[in-house]
Amino acid sequence: ERVSFHRVDLTAPRADAAVAEILESERAFQGMMDSLPQDVDACHHHDLAFHRSIFAACGNSILQRFYYAISALLLTLFRASTQARESYENSLAEHGAVAMAIRRRQPEEAEKSMHKLLAGTVRDLEPAFTPRRPARGGKS
Repeated sequence: ERVSFHRVDLTAPRADAAVAEILESERAFQGMMDSLPQDVDACHHHDLAFHRSIFAACGNSILQRFYYAISALLLTLFRASTQARESYENSLAEHGAVAMAIRRRQPEEAEKSMHKLLAGTVRDLEPAFTPRRPARGGKS
């Protein structure tokens, strides 16, 4: 099953918890913006909090466990990127589009924006995993 923004449960008693998580995603996004360019590591942590809060807002314990399973890997990937600051500066608009769609309760737009964000993450992290060519003469 895919992550669906249609499934954010805004019915009582989950409504207060879901709204709190949505507000947390907005605080995390603001933290990302405030961290750059001087503190990329803080931006990493705000990025993880942004995604954790979205998973939590869905109210699905399996999705929440999935987030915790991949969060350490994500943090490692973020840190592995040699262009982390530039990657974050490029992706702030993508994160902002997700946050705005959630705030406006536009699940289709949120899902579309999240797909763009994930594609951008792959784009930005790909250089960290591209094998480097040895220098001329076979020396690296």
